[in-house]
Amino acid sequence: MNKSTLHHMAMYQNVLAVVKDHQSSWNGIPAIVSVVSQFETLLNNLRSRLTGQNSITQGISEEKQVFLDQLIKDMSLLKKGLFLYATQANDLALRARHKESLTLLKRTSADRLQVLSTVLLEDLETYESFLLDFGITTTQIQAFRDHAGLIEERKNSVRQAIIERSLETKSIKELEKQLNKLLIEQLDRFISLFQSTNNPFYVTYKAARRIIGKSGPGSTKVH
Repeated sequence: MNKSTLHHMAMYQNVLAVVKDHQSSWNGIPAIVSVVSQFETLLNNLRSRLTGQNSITQGISEEKQVFLDQLIKDMSLLKKGLFLYATQANDLALRARHKESLTLLKRTSADRLQVLSTVLLEDLETYESFLLDFGITTTQIQAFRDHAGLIEERKNSVRQAIIERSLETKSIKELEKQLNKLLIEQLDRFISLFQSTNNPFYVTYKAARRIIGKSGPGSTKVH
């Protein structure tokens, strides 16, 4: 949720709370009842969309990190084995290809890890049997192969999550537009009718309409 939406959401909730606190002043006026009902429905929809938007990226981000952590762990083990073999065999090229430490791998981007995985897979085709002499098992080697085979699928999952989040963001912006339109064109004007008959309601509503954290004079003026 971006800061602008966060600030607007707080304002919408404050407005609804104030209006409901003074329900006795307007619940006998059908037109206001209808507008308040529309506002509450839109606000509930916005709240649901924001929750959905957050879960999309949070879930995929957590899954991606777990996947990368395991990939790096498996990769680091095999690269150490190949580095040790290359050192003993005086294979400088192979040694150079697998010199990255675990710390360095953890700082490596996902795209770069995919490249390193491809290189490692190619070298495993040639040097897998030698790794057995260094205590690395075929099970550990296969675990890396399995993880490496899922890299592109994971990247596609992230892309899909970004697309879904983009769609949710558009829906959220549209709901904000509808809420603002309802506030400015109707609810603000309805509440202004209580300026003389229920001034505390009017004053409290105006205070609730302020967008805390927004630069400038505040929110749209209540008519």
